Amino acid sequence: MRFLAVFLVLVGAAQARAAGIDRDSLLSEAPAVPDKGTVRVTGGATGTSSDQGVNNTQGQANITGTIVRAIAVDGATAYVGGEFTAVGSAARANLAAIDTATFVATTWNPGTNGPVYALALNSATVYVGGKFTTAAGVARSNAAGILRSDASPTVWAPEADDTVRALALLGSKVFAGGDFTTIGGATRPFAAQLLDDSGLATDGFTPALNGRVYAISIGTSSSVGFFGSFTSANTPAVGTNSYAFYGG
Repeated sequence: MRFLAVFLVLVGAAQARAAGIDRDSLLSEAPAVPDKGTVRVTGGATGTSSDQGVNNTQGQANITGTIVRAIAVDGATAYVGGEFTAVGSAARANLAAIDTATFVATTWNPGTNGPVYALALNSATVYVGGKFTTAAGVARSNAAGILRSDASPTVWAPEADDTVRALALLGSKVFAGGDFTTIGGATRPFAAQLLDDSGLATDGFTPALNGRVYAISIGTSSSVGFFGSFTSANTPAVGTNSYAFYGG
């Protein structure tokens, strides 16, 4: 299937970090993705970006495949992930970088052998989560770090035992959520805090959720919110909308 991904790219600070939203608005309005950029897909599905804000211009990138599931934007580059085989005439396996001025794929082309569900950025690395066994040409189990400069793999390899559906960055930590029970060399059911350089799980963060995580939000006070289909966690108490907050 061929469809159009239409990017609305935000003007303003171009920092590569997970979009912030305060705790009160998340609790009062229900779990949501911050309104900092959107992807509209014709003939496919609709997703929302994790970063940036609006310059009131829009363009189209022809993407061949089933669905765009994740987008992370930094300046003039939009990183997209999902289930697709091409961007325009450029072959791309589930991962691509698109120039937001021309809406043409850049030369960044790591590829995965399975669907991508989550993306997060810092200045050097694209953190990728999904359901795959290879990324950027090397063995990686459902999560991988890929250099923004040349699409080569980094040593970041948490080796999750099942799908990684959400990623978010806070300082030197990467928060991950999904269907997994082990990740980063430790038992961390459905949610984990990982080091951004090695992918190892930290010792002090053990939410112990009892169901999968679909989304993560970093709050303005550095709180971390997990959203999904769970009913219990270590602390704090979990609300009716399956959310849990830590820190902040």
